Amino acid sequence: MRTRSLDAIPFTQSLRFDMEVWHWKECDVEYAATTYFYARPGATSNRSPDPAAASRKLVQPPPLPPPFKVNGAIECEKLAVVVKSDGVEAESQGGFDPELWSGQQQLWVRGKKIGDFVDVKVPAPDDKSRAITLYATKSWDYAIVRFKVNGQAASGDVDLCSGERRVVATGPIRLGVFEPKNGAFIVRAEIVGSNPKAVAPKTYFGLDCFVLEGAEAVKK
Repeated sequence: MRTRSLDAIPFTQSLRFDMEVWHWKECDVEYAATTYFYARPGATSNRSPDPAAASRKLVQPPPLPPPFKVNGAIECEKLAVVVKSDGVEAESQGGFDPELWSGQQQLWVRGKKIGDFVDVKVPAPDDKSRAITLYATKSWDYAIVRFKVNGQAASGDVDLCSGERRVVATGPIRLGVFEPKNGAFIVRAEIVGSNPKAVAPKTYFGLDCFVLEGAEAVKK
C-alpha cells in the first residue's frame, strides 16, 4: 500500500486529481484508490454513498512467478563464511533482477583494502572432483578478485568492476576442476586490485551462486 499525504490542498469549488499507475515491465495491475476530503458544514459532493462497492471483496491478483534460479545453483548468500579478514563485512543482499540473479540475492562482501578475503564453504555431494562455476556481480565500485579452492589457485583473476554506473550479472565464470576435502570445497575470494574505472571504495564484490558439475564439464 502506498499513501501520498504531503500537503493540504485547499479548494473552494471542485477538485480533480490524476493517479499514475507505473511498473517497469508490461503487466496487469490491480489497484484501488481511496480519497479523504474535509469540508465545511453545508458542503455537498457529487458522489453518493456506495456501500455495495465498499463491501465488495478485492480481486486477488495471481501469485508472482518464482524468481529465476540457475540450474543446480548453490546460493552464495546461504553458504557459511568460515573465515574472513578483520573488518570485512559479508551479508545477504537482495532486490536484484529476478531474471538475471539466481534467487534475486547475492553474498555482498565489503572489504577495506587489497588482501582482504572471505572463505565460504561449499558442500560437496561426494568425494569426486568437480568443475566449479561461479556466477557473480559486476558493479562500479567492485574490485578485482582472485579465487582459490581448497588452497589451489583458480583460473585467472576476475575483474568485477562494471566500468559504468550500473550493476551487471557476470554469467558463468569457470574456476576449474577441484577435489573436495573433508566433504567440502573451501572457496577463497581475495581482493587483489581494482579497475582504473572503479570508484571508491573499490573493495566490494558480490557472489551470486556456485554450480558443481562432473569433471568432464570443463571440456564443454
